[in-house]
Formats: sequence, structure tokens, C-alpha cells
Amino acid sequence: MTSRKVFIGNRTAVEVVCPQCDRSLTVPVEKIQSIGKPVRAKCTCGIQFTVVFERRASYRKPTGLPGKFARKVNSELQVGDAVINDLSRGGLSMKVPAGVDLKVGEVIRIDFRLDNVEQTMIRAQVIVKSIRRGAIGAEFHSLEEHTRKQLGFYLMP
Repeated sequence: MTSRKVFIGNRTAVEVVCPQCDRSLTVPVEKIQSIGKPVRAKCTCGIQFTVVFERRASYRKPTGLPGKFARKVNSELQVGDAVINDLSRGGLSMKVPAGVDLKVGEVIRIDFRLDNVEQTMIRAQVIVKSIRRGAIGAEFHSLEEHTRKQLGFYLMP
């Protein structure tokens, strides 16, 4: 059975598209009862498929890319290794070595290369939004337009 992900974000309604005939159905978000769990759907063309409704606003791509972070600590520049766990248009999840004491709200610089043909270098400031079990969730704070476009192409499923 085919499965589709639908990203809700902050919308009030989402569109579910049949993988066979491309017919669509608009579903009000308040009617969605199962977030993150597969829901069976049946199209008028007869095909059955599953839909998984996701709270996040956009697709998140698993990566495992090596990178570097930099931040100011007591007027000194601290630079260290990072692993980019996943990427989306709005931000990333990364791991840094134990002992690096990042704080929610802190702005840091992150540098890494995409594993695309061009090996695109991404240099960006990010704001730390969450820290869970060693994973740092961060939102892009400043991205050049060219970098934003490169990320968009890279993230196409």
C-alpha cells in the first residue's frame, strides 16, 4: 500500500492527493485526529493508500553531513565539529561533541557541505531552538538567496 506524508505546519487545511489519479481532497486541520500515525484513505478511483499527517511545516531530509560550528564564548571564538542529522528549508538538527554547552536562543554559525554533485558549501547563522537528548534543533537565521535556492533543490524528494 502506498503511503503519503502531508505537512500541516500552521495551515488551517491541507490537501491530500491520490498517488494514482492525482485527485485531491481538502481536509480541515481540526478534523485530523491522528498526527504522525498512518491513516487509511480510499480515492474515488478505487485505490487505497495511507496518509501520515505531520505537524512540521516542511519536509525534513536525513543527512549525516559533517560540519563545523562557531560561537562566541566570553569574547573568544569557540569552533568545533558538528554532524548535521537532518535538514529542512527552515532549519536543521545537529549533534556537537559532549561538553559543548549550547543554550536555547543562542545564535551560532554553522558551515557544512551538501552531498550533492556540486558539494555546495552552506554557511549560515542559526538560532538554537531546542536541545533534546544531545540533538540540537536550530532555525536558519540568515541565509543568502543563492544558498536558500541550493537548499531547496537539495531537499526535493
